[in-house]
Amino acid sequence: MDQQPAPTPPAPPQTPNGAAPQAPNPYRQPNKNNTGLIVGIVVGVVLLIAIVATVLALTLGSVGSDKKSDSDTSRSGDSSKQAEEEDAEDEKLRAANAKTASSLTQFNAVCDTGSISNAAEFAAPYKVTAFSKSEDARSWSSVSLAYDADYNTKYDDYTSANVVVCVEEKPGAAVKANTCEMKLSGETMQIDYYATTYEATAYEAKSGKKIKSLGEIGGPATTCPFFASVSDRNDPKLIARPDSDAVDAAIVKFIAQQ
Repeated sequence: MDQQPAPTPPAPPQTPNGAAPQAPNPYRQPNKNNTGLIVGIVVGVVLLIAIVATVLALTLGSVGSDKKSDSDTSRSGDSSKQAEEEDAEDEKLRAANAKTASSLTQFNAVCDTGSISNAAEFAAPYKVTAFSKSEDARSWSSVSLAYDADYNTKYDDYTSANVVVCVEEKPGAAVKANTCEMKLSGETMQIDYYATTYEATAYEAKSGKKIKSLGEIGGPATTCPFFASVSDRNDPKLIARPDSDAVDAAIVKFIAQQ
């Protein structure tokens, strides 16, 4: 009996390129998506940069503030020192210009960086005399204070004065407000009348030391004066004198604050 050949085992399946397929690895991890990780890293870097920038800004700002503060303190110290030096020079000048007054009108020396050696000491009760000067005037003239006021120094008691108020016109403050018909040396003339603004300052009569600024005083030119003098006949003009009521009010306020 003829023996039959053994059957040929089936060939393993082939891949398209002829390689045998690999058996799946049961331990292989599935592929992961890295997008979330990248986004997280970027956000972290941005936050870190922002924090570093904020810290630097605060640090530099603090340093700049400290430097500015030191600079301001230095300037303040320099200004204070300069003011003290100026006060010392003024005190020296006023002592050199001290005079012995023989009348109340001579107290106007205090308005010209002087002092009155025989004036009363600066203390209550305060006795005041006042003078005014326009910008183009050559000298100081007396300001009439309220006659019955306790602070008004009487002419026959001039050595009791211990405060001098100087009322000086502010530069460039004059404004033409009126035209007045006046007689100058027998000749009738039309003269411009100017309103203006003054600055009042209180000084110690005996030392000439500045006590305090009393603020601005108006010089109204609403009514033409009966008598007046002009400094330049070729260019005559009248400058209004300070409002005496306003000067009195400033003195009353000044005394109340002492």
